[in-house]
Amino acid sequence: MAKPHVDRVALTMRMPKGMKRALENLAETKGETMTALLRQGLDGLVHGTSGRLMALPGFVPQFNTFIEENAGRIVLLLVESSFKTNGASGTLRLVYAGIVDTARTNGSIVTLNLQCRSDAEPYGTKVVLRAEIAAFFAGRSDNDRLEFTRALIANHWQPEDGLLRATQTIR
Repeated sequence: MAKPHVDRVALTMRMPKGMKRALENLAETKGETMTALLRQGLDGLVHGTSGRLMALPGFVPQFNTFIEENAGRIVLLLVESSFKTNGASGTLRLVYAGIVDTARTNGSIVTLNLQCRSDAEPYGTKVVLRAEIAAFFAGRSDNDRLEFTRALIANHWQPEDGLLRATQTIR
C-alpha cells in the first residue's frame, strides 16, 4: 500500500555542540538518522501520547541493556521529579552522574554511586525511582558526559553539586 503524499518543508535548528553529539550518538545506537530521531520526537510532542501507550524510559528493555552494557562505567541519569509544597507545584529536572550499583538496583529503583570523573572517588549515593527517569546517557569519555551536562544546564536541567563543579573544570 502506498504512503499518502505529505508536503515537507525544511527546518534549521541551532543547538549546543554537546547536545548535537549526544543526538548523533543516540541515532547511531538506534540505527537511525538524527533527522529521523528528531522527527519522531517532534511528532510525539505535537501529537502527544493520546491513542498511544509510551513506556517510561526507566522501564524499557533498552534501559536494562544500558545498565548491563555500562556496568562499572560512569553514566548520566536525567530525572524529572514532580513536587508540591506550600501550594506551589512543579517539576525538577535533575542530572546525576555515577556508577549503577547493580546489587542495590531492582525493577523499581536504580542506585547510583555518585561519581562524575573516572579519576575521582565516589562521593555519595543516590536512589532514583525508575518512574522518574526521563533519559539515560553513557557518553564515550568524562569530557563527553560533562559537555553533554553543560548542554543540559543551558536547557534548564540542574546537575547535582559534584557534577556541576566538574562541568566548570572542562576546557
